[in-house]
Amino acid sequence: AMDGPEQLYARAIQMPYKIYTQKTNYQPLPLRGTPEMAQQVQESIQVWKSIQQARKQQQQQEHLEEEAEEVAEFMQEVMTITDSQAKEIAITFAKAIEDCQKERRNIANCSSEEECSRASVDLTMCMGERLCPVQHKSLVKVLSDEDDDQKIEAALETLTECVMLKTAERRMAREQHP
Repeated sequence: AMDGPEQLYARAIQMPYKIYTQKTNYQPLPLRGTPEMAQQVQESIQVWKSIQQARKQQQQQEHLEEEAEEVAEFMQEVMTITDSQAKEIAITFAKAIEDCQKERRNIANCSSEEECSRASVDLTMCMGERLCPVQHKSLVKVLSDEDDDQKIEAALETLTECVMLKTAERRMAREQHP
């Protein structure tokens, strides 16, 4: 900041003179950025987008977990499961878990966020095929017919909610019929 005539004199006369006579090792910054700086800006933009995308996924996951808890609470209050229903639920769920061992191992052994995300979708697809066949068929149909990401996302979310509902149902059956 130019607070007075001394600063104006120092910047306009003394500093350029010292640079010209090489009495200082000060190098003024270039007016244009270097190619490295431009690359760093692009990297920064990519990092920012990555952070935003990760935050969005985290918020979606938190939202799904909250919905699952609400559904579980509702089911606990409203739904009672008979002994035969509990046995059927247990058998169906055990079969689904047995059939999806590979996907469960992939989740247990994933090392990156991308791998874990992919493994989670694979497990949902596998469990959904056994527990929610209607929603699974709908998702498979959308995946084969559509290029619309919103429709695919909606179908996947519906399948995920169904699997979570079945998981809550299993939990309730276990609580009511240990």
